[in-house]
Amino acid sequence: MKLTLLVLALGAAVMIDGTTPDGYKRVCYYQKSNRVKVSTIPADLCTHIVFAFAVIQNWNIEPEVPQDLDLYKQLVDKKTSNPGLKVMVSLQIGSRQLLLGRLLRWKHSQKMPLTSCGIITWTESVIDAETLAEGQERLLFSLALIPSVRSAAVIYDVPVISSVVDFATAMTYDYHVFIKNISEVTAYNSPLFTPAGESAVYSTNATISFYLNAGMDRAKLLLGLATYGRSYTLVSASQHFLHAPASGVGGPGPVYGLKGFYSYQDSCTELKGGTRVWDDHSYHTCTRQSMGVVRGYTER
Repeated sequence: MKLTLLVLALGAAVMIDGTTPDGYKRVCYYQKSNRVKVSTIPADLCTHIVFAFAVIQNWNIEPEVPQDLDLYKQLVDKKTSNPGLKVMVSLQIGSRQLLLGRLLRWKHSQKMPLTSCGIITWTESVIDAETLAEGQERLLFSLALIPSVRSAAVIYDVPVISSVVDFATAMTYDYHVFIKNISEVTAYNSPLFTPAGESAVYSTNATISFYLNAGMDRAKLLLGLATYGRSYTLVSASQHFLHAPASGVGGPGPVYGLKGFYSYQDSCTELKGGTRVWDDHSYHTCTRQSMGVVRGYTER
């Protein structure tokens, strides 16, 4: 399949308003994996499916590998049973992530601004110009927003973002990960509210509140949920509380075998043999077992 044909297919995929019957968006983020096949994604599960990632090559946005073209087509083909489905491509530029409703051609003659908001407004204008030139309806433009309130306050002009995007997803996860000599205690991956003893900015509630108070249109702001947890290896098995000393990430999970990372399936498996502990303050759950490993996940 030629790239130009794919561009037309993705362009057509974003022209119908994609919402649930009650008017909400249910945006599903798909990163290609041998563990989760495109064919297994229910067509009616999501209003939007975002494929990660595309890359920039020779000032064009293109698939990471040619085989991704077939995955794009498989996603677009789900519109046969769900005509309202929107298919988008995620473009990651360093730490910046843009979600585009089509593959967008970037020209040498078009100078890209270096600031975050400059890139955002510039990209939105290019989308509009290209779709107008090709006689198409305006296509979707979205962003994934970082969870760190402190960093977001410095790098984002939230009112500008709100004015140009169709929607933005706040990534409310990875508030804590094990980092040698920096963060060596157990902590929650995605707490709903800030745990006792931590800075008030480390929670889903803090992140969402920041963006709303900073000027983000609440009708455009989505809450990005993590379907995974983090695990830690304890320094002492007898110390298995929140903020307990940790010597490293946890061992491989029982299903996918990834160190320090527990998928939804891994967490469900661990619940069968671990001890479930509920945190009333932060609305977060963790499990522990006798081998000195504690795992955190979120129930919502």
